[in-house]
Amino acid sequence: MYRWLLITLILLTLIAMPATSAAQSAPATAHFGTGIILLESKAGWFSGKLSPDGRYVVGTSWYANSVRADNHLSVWDLAQVAADGPPRALDPVVSRPFSDFMSDESSVYGWLALSPDGTLVAIVLKNKLYLLDVPALTMHATYTLSPEAPARPGHLGWSADGSVLSIAGYGSNENDYDTHVIIIEPGLDVVNEFDTVPNIETLRPFRDGWAFYDTNETFTTCTARLDACTTYPLRGYIAGYDPINDVLITGSRHRYDPILAWAGPDFDSLTPDATLYAYLGGFGLPDSFSPTGRYYTVCWQGTGYYPGWVLWDIEQHRLLHSAGFIRAPMWLGMGDYFLHGKGMNLGHPTQAEWLDTLPEIVSIPFVSETGETVYVELWQMYHELVGIYDISADGTHYLLGLGNVALVVPVIYE
Repeated sequence: MYRWLLITLILLTLIAMPATSAAQSAPATAHFGTGIILLESKAGWFSGKLSPDGRYVVGTSWYANSVRADNHLSVWDLAQVAADGPPRALDPVVSRPFSDFMSDESSVYGWLALSPDGTLVAIVLKNKLYLLDVPALTMHATYTLSPEAPARPGHLGWSADGSVLSIAGYGSNENDYDTHVIIIEPGLDVVNEFDTVPNIETLRPFRDGWAFYDTNETFTTCTARLDACTTYPLRGYIAGYDPINDVLITGSRHRYDPILAWAGPDFDSLTPDATLYAYLGGFGLPDSFSPTGRYYTVCWQGTGYYPGWVLWDIEQHRLLHSAGFIRAPMWLGMGDYFLHGKGMNLGHPTQAEWLDTLPEIVSIPFVSETGETVYVELWQMYHELVGIYDISADGTHYLLGLGNVALVVPVIYE
């Protein structure tokens, strides 16, 4: 009798347990920390990235077509500010002027990318690629790019394993809108080049390689080093990657383009499936998936040419609520929490209302390292540039760009 009672209790306990380990570890709630950090560039526009562990920000200040003595590459140590402490205006712990790298003032764009482990930063200045150690910013390696390399980079990114770096952008001719993709392995020369890819924004990681589309109604998948590529017919464009089903999603925000899920064991053997997302009924296109895979954002064509995003429950095939307008929401690395596209609100798919909202930026009193109180002064034009620049891999911080300055906002999970 006692044996059967014990078995019954065990079964009841198992039934009551969450279905996935992700659900077990997901925090009950989240909110913004008060220890918001203000980062100021030396001059010009701010461009930066967070280290995966949320410890450092590596950033540049740059102008569209020239280098000046007050343009710098800098590192800020976020460990100096408590997530639940007062707002701070933080000075960089290391800062190097661009003049350390080059002497002329032509065609410079401060694009940078941190390696997946956060130990290296890559930056392209004119026709040179520099790899520097983080946080010391000591030179690790320098590469002279080929004449076919992008004169105006629009993408700089590492492969998931950190072994390959890709550069894409427009040529020196203003009418040349083709894109060159150059694959470089740290410690080696350029190992491959793939040119005439007109749309750089579609270059995205896919499995251990890349995927992109062109204007010939085709898309291409390649290995990390671009030594093997396969082209497929396409209606619309590459919309996203579903990590749960391991499929590449193509289509458009318009009802007349079918939503296709491309699956297959290898890059050269993908086949389309029009049934996987048929339940959307043409109501938009899958865009990004939550870390647990339970929810995703769907992008649809809103008023006029402006897109909007809504949330869907994958398990129940159910529309939840709006997630953003004009700018795509971004998932945090913890649970299923996400940020509104402009980074001002924190949400969760199960909650129709925002969990937290940032205070008005111009009203935040930041305390400088000299003890003075400073406020952000936003030019009108900068309001159009407000947006999320980066999110740390652990979801504890995100970088909010404001033109010539940036904010690092902590996220606290409970």
